[in-house]
Amino acid sequence: MSQFENVTIIKAANLYFEGKVSSRTVLFADGSRKTLGLMLPGEYTFGTEAA
Repeated sequence: MSQFENVTIIKAANLYFEGKVSSRTVLFADGSRKTLGLMLPGEYTFGTEAA
């Protein structure tokens, strides 16, 4: 699959590492929700509060 049909992308993004990493929510017609992440070249360390 090279493209998605009938989706909505939430404009507001979560930004990390001074804007070099961002994520956006993608809503599909069937009600499912996915996250699209974009990263500029670089080294990043992510941590979480939960396992």
